Amino acid sequence: MAGDWQATVDDHRASVLEFLAAARAVDEECWARPSAPGKWSPGQVAEHLRVTYEVLLRELRGGSGMRIRLPWWRRAVLRATVLPRIVARGRFPAGAPAVREIRPGDGPFDRAATLSGLETLAAALGEQLEARPGASLSHAFFGKMTAPVGLRVLAAHNRHHAAQLPPAGRGLTRA
Repeated sequence: MAGDWQATVDDHRASVLEFLAAARAVDEECWARPSAPGKWSPGQVAEHLRVTYEVLLRELRGGSGMRIRLPWWRRAVLRATVLPRIVARGRFPAGAPAVREIRPGDGPFDRAATLSGLETLAAALGEQLEARPGASLSHAFFGKMTAPVGLRVLAAHNRHHAAQLPPAGRGLTRA
């Protein structure tokens, strides 16, 4: 289990670094421009991840986390069907809605400050979970998740959003 835990921690850390590299490579003129009508800009995507870590870290420190929005039986269905696929495949489902607590505002979001904040909060969350691997994280649709499952979901979430960012010199891509 210790090896699996360390591999999970390392993979989560790598996913954060992958997102940061992809976000830093986005052309400046694309940073605040939505990829399509009704979609987020790369800056909003980065802010979404930053706020996600802020909410989860606040919960670990004893404050309010993500509000659970589904009854127990619907969470049980999602935990039995969707969650194992995320954990096993490392892929986050397309079109999953962002709940209010982790939606970004309209922006604009300063790239350096947003990415620095994301990096700091992700590292702090990782440190908290490494110190307390028995801790749990709340998810709006899955309910309470163990630290290893929560880190795997976060890694998949980070990679899901990194893939949405336009590559350097390429303008905007899919949402």
